[in-house]
Amino acid sequence: MFVKSKDITKLLVSVGAKPKSNVNVELNVTVKMEYVPLHVAFPPPNICHHTDSGASSQDVSMIAEPISLQAMCINIICFTHKKMKGYELNLGNFRLPVSLSADLLFAMVKYRLLSDESIRMFNSKHTNLTSVALHDVMLSIEGLEVLRQHRLTELTLNNVGIYLEDAISNRVINSSTSKSLRSLSLYNFRMEEDYMQRTVMTDLARRFTNLVHLSLVSVRLENDGLSSLCSVLTPTVTHLDISRNFVTDISPLTKFSASLKFLNMYNLYSVKESNAKILMFELKELLHLNISCESGHQLEAFLNEGVTPLSIEKMLLTPGGLAKLQSVDLSGREHITEDVVKEFLNLHPKISFVGLLLTPAANIQDADEPWYGDSVTISSLATEKLIKESLRRYGDRFFYVQKSLVALFQLTRETVDHHPVDSRNDV
Repeated sequence: MFVKSKDITKLLVSVGAKPKSNVNVELNVTVKMEYVPLHVAFPPPNICHHTDSGASSQDVSMIAEPISLQAMCINIICFTHKKMKGYELNLGNFRLPVSLSADLLFAMVKYRLLSDESIRMFNSKHTNLTSVALHDVMLSIEGLEVLRQHRLTELTLNNVGIYLEDAISNRVINSSTSKSLRSLSLYNFRMEEDYMQRTVMTDLARRFTNLVHLSLVSVRLENDGLSSLCSVLTPTVTHLDISRNFVTDISPLTKFSASLKFLNMYNLYSVKESNAKILMFELKELLHLNISCESGHQLEAFLNEGVTPLSIEKMLLTPGGLAKLQSVDLSGREHITEDVVKEFLNLHPKISFVGLLLTPAANIQDADEPWYGDSVTISSLATEKLIKESLRRYGDRFFYVQKSLVALFQLTRETVDHHPVDSRNDV
């Protein structure tokens, strides 16, 4: 279904200035088009918000929250960008503010419309980007060069089709961003040559001197690379994610003993047993620890190489360790039983979340009187509430989502068997 428009359509976007100011700027964006698909003009609500608001289905219904004119304009620009001369926004001397620039970029990525050509519209003449998140878009280093025109504080690159060393090079990130960047997240990268790992990690640490949040997920990081990174990286990092890599020795992390508060090591099967002391006693400020995994089937490969894996249950029950810990994710780990979790919670009264999905403690059926208390949130497959918590937390883990949905289906079927539709009074 289509909605017909004039050949030249003027879209009015009301852009508020500073919160305390009564001045509004009226921006006329001229786009030449003949037909605009109805789903483009009126997409689902909140489609252009670049952050997850956590709103319920009722909150985002078309009746409760109709799409705004701003969101409609952004979506029309997305689907008519090829009609723009040189892929540039026709804004005259006006520059989109930070929020609109971010929403437009988010929509282009969501609709998979970003390319080496279309990314040109995000030049610094007409847009103002401080936070960039690119997921599953195939761009060349030439296309990403447009990021050099902006001073960024947050950068996320996930599967963008270039080498890691190119993603952090001067061609993509300018010297201003090197100093201003607080959050850097790199996912699914590889280096042109594996022997370059030490050099690349050293360059990364030297370039970004004010990082607070650093994620290096699935970048083939090994012990040498982590050692090189930590030896140069400034001890301002509070959040570190080294998930899905080949690290067996985390001893270099002791450099961040006074700053590190969030440590994510999802799918790091091979952390050495000798590193238990580091996790328990050296990282004194640690609040959140993720040592979850999908399954233990890959342990055999590391055992064959002579690596003794970390005994999670033994580590958890060591008195005096992880004194400030508030949450821990143990999902997928073997030998995590109800007794282990009970004793762990007794040792750590400040704990507010424990991830138990796919552990022996995950299937305990006592929803009426939870053994973990009311102050602790659990992710598991035991009840509908806990399954929903698992789906909320693990939306990016296919294996976890699959197991959660199967458990939810089985739970629904059991409910129907015990309460057949024919016996309901409201039917």
